[in-house]
Amino acid sequence: MKLKKIDWQKVGKNVEGLIRDNAGTIVSGSMMIALALICRKLDIPYQVLTDPYHIPIKTCSEKPATTSIYLMPNNPIEASIAAVANGTKDMDFDSTKERAAEKIMSILSANKNNLNDSTKNYAISMLQSISDTLTFDSTKSRVLNMIVKIGKDDF
Repeated sequence: MKLKKIDWQKVGKNVEGLIRDNAGTIVSGSMMIALALICRKLDIPYQVLTDPYHIPIKTCSEKPATTSIYLMPNNPIEASIAAVANGTKDMDFDSTKERAAEKIMSILSANKNNLNDSTKNYAISMLQSISDTLTFDSTKSRVLNMIVKIGKDDF
């Protein structure tokens, strides 16, 4: 039985083509793994989501679906903030999203004595995620003012 010689140039060209054709997937996958390792090293709870999150169809503009990372809440205050913020993903009107942001602010003010910086950061990121889905500048400005109030510890 005669063995075939391996054409290493052809193998190299095939591997090069495979890497070139899938460079975006390879880089994004490597970044997700790196982020997961960093979160693990810093003992930050994380969950990597690879499915695009639901974005309702807007009449003014559509935002493309992206991959997102969901940081797990660490306490009941953060869990309630996350529940309110995640409830806005299916809402279409800015006014209802703004009321949800006001509910987050009321959660913070009711627990003002029990808040640490981590919980405040969590609330800011949830308010930012709500702000990113708003259509009108006036509503976005009011939600961003809520973020400023948290930063000033004036809520």
